[in-house]
Amino acid sequence: MAGAYVTGVEQINARFAVAGKIIEEQLDKSLDEAAKIIADAARGYAPARTGALKKAIHWEKSRRNPKERIVTPYDKGARHGHLVEYGTMERHQSNGKSVGKMPAHPFMRPAVDSSGWQKKVKDDMRKAVAAT
Repeated sequence: MAGAYVTGVEQINARFAVAGKIIEEQLDKSLDEAAKIIADAARGYAPARTGALKKAIHWEKSRRNPKERIVTPYDKGARHGHLVEYGTMERHQSNGKSVGKMPAHPFMRPAVDSSGWQKKVKDDMRKAVAAT
């Protein structure tokens, strides 16, 4: 019966483990930077009537998934980001008097679409893979 011997498997496995760690660390860093890019762009697109909405825009790591970043226009001082982004229908006071409607002023979607974060993450990951 013929047989074959493969040597160096332990070294290959060790190199894959190191490469995986390097790539994972770079991904984490790139996602942080991408979230910052999106948040900065959203602040640039957000209207600045009082400044509360711009101040509220921030990013954080997801508690559920360490590979997710959340860019949000909400904090204790501003809870109206969705109304600005999408606008409102005609609104009425409890006495029936109309207070009008608010047109949409998108600021989050343009920030995501125009900030170039995808290219940055892709370029960072290519560099990380090439370096391993």
